[in-house]
Amino acid sequence: MKKTARIFIAFSIIVLLTSPLAAQKINFSHESWPEVLAKAKAENKYIFMDANTSWCSWCKVQDRETFTNTEVIALVESKCIAVQYDFEEGEGLRLAKKFRTSGFPTNYIFSPEGIMIHRIVGYEKDIKKYTEDLNKGFSAKVTYSPVFDAKLLDLKYPEFYDKAYGKKKIYPKDSVLNAYLDQQTDLYSEINYSVMKRFSSLMAPKYWSQIMDNLEKYQSIYGADDITELKNTYVNVLVSKAAKEKNEDGLNLAIEKAKALELDKEGFTTRMKMNYYGKTGENDKYLEASEEMLATSEFKDPDMVNATAWFVYEKIDDPIAVKRALGWFKNFDMPAQSYAVMDTYACLLYKDKQFEYAKKFATLALEKGKTGKDDVSDTEKMLKKIDEALKNGKK
Repeated sequence: MKKTARIFIAFSIIVLLTSPLAAQKINFSHESWPEVLAKAKAENKYIFMDANTSWCSWCKVQDRETFTNTEVIALVESKCIAVQYDFEEGEGLRLAKKFRTSGFPTNYIFSPEGIMIHRIVGYEKDIKKYTEDLNKGFSAKVTYSPVFDAKLLDLKYPEFYDKAYGKKKIYPKDSVLNAYLDQQTDLYSEINYSVMKRFSSLMAPKYWSQIMDNLEKYQSIYGADDITELKNTYVNVLVSKAAKEKNEDGLNLAIEKAKALELDKEGFTTRMKMNYYGKTGENDKYLEASEEMLATSEFKDPDMVNATAWFVYEKIDDPIAVKRALGWFKNFDMPAQSYAVMDTYACLLYKDKQFEYAKKFATLALEKGKTGKDDVSDTEKMLKKIDEALKNGKK
């Protein structure tokens, strides 16, 4: 091949690799939060904020799969100033405290005035559902009157609140939290509300009563999304209490509370049963509730099946239960699944003593995980255990 031809081909490859068609992705701004707020107001655009962390595998999947989808790119960039932060460092850490973020990935939508109007928590594989959720945010009206300034990030939080964010989180004892709340006179203030929401599972019953008796007022200040999360936590606290006491009447009371709070949607009460029976160790009832959930359309998604099956791998040693969990994957094309799904499947195969198949899927999971830059250290450990079992001829 002539030298000029090689140069032309090399140049063509560079052009293709650097063109918009080669590496389409949401054009995330790297400006500071105050700059983003000012720009959104000036251009009368929404703000789309992606909150992620360095360790979050689903954040990486969302970045790789969702934010490169042409429909998502067109929708976000036509309506928003898009920004992306690591919520465990720098400005992202300050934003995490401000907006009480503890689950990742979380995508926020803010109005042009900087008021948070919608959030999407967790990774949604289905692009149609994800864009519908985005459009829900874009069509949402501001239905509350925030008493806080979105631009002010550095509030004087109590020390134990600051320590619960970042890469090395330290959580307070419930006695520390409740002693702090006992000293407060305004439980509607941004700081005190943030403290209650962040550590809601540790609150004394009287502070739960404070919130539940004044839901409308809190919602008028902090919005429906925040209050829905608190309602969810409240009924889960009731379930945990019932499980600790092994009191099934307490579970039924929690289910009634969930219905009264209009949380009985998309299998929510079934998940409450799974939570209860998982904690009490009633494995047969846990599996029954799981399979009730698996019968719904939501749990035909392999990622949702994965979350349920992982509990079986970690907590249940009954061989029959393990085989039942393996059966949940039977309708999926396993080599095409995500790293997390294949890893769980390999672990269950190992627990079922199907070592050859376990090695096959652990190896596939490892390859997929490395490609996606996931933390594959646990899969590497599992492969060593599988190899040892094969070497020793375990049965």
